[in-house]
Amino acid sequence: METLISEKIRERSDGHGSVRNVFRELDWNHSGTVSPGELQAWLKRLNIFPNQETFHRLWTKYDPHGRGFIGYQDFVSRISPRADGRTSIL
Repeated sequence: METLISEKIRERSDGHGSVRNVFRELDWNHSGTVSPGELQAWLKRLNIFPNQETFHRLWTKYDPHGRGFIGYQDFVSRISPRADGRTSIL
């Protein structure tokens, strides 16, 4: 599932590697954070329908501290390429 999501993020990035537009697309209420409901709605718009367990695992990867939201820096940290491929999806 993360490979599919990374492809969708790449498609929606501004072409220069920026994911700001993708984050704005996720944050439909413009709160500056992404809630679980916003992420689920975005996935549905992309025709991605994870079951509850799969979504929970995905959410936990984006919100590892259990705050209940994803901030922009958390989002960028999760999807940006890193030397440690275990934590990055791009």
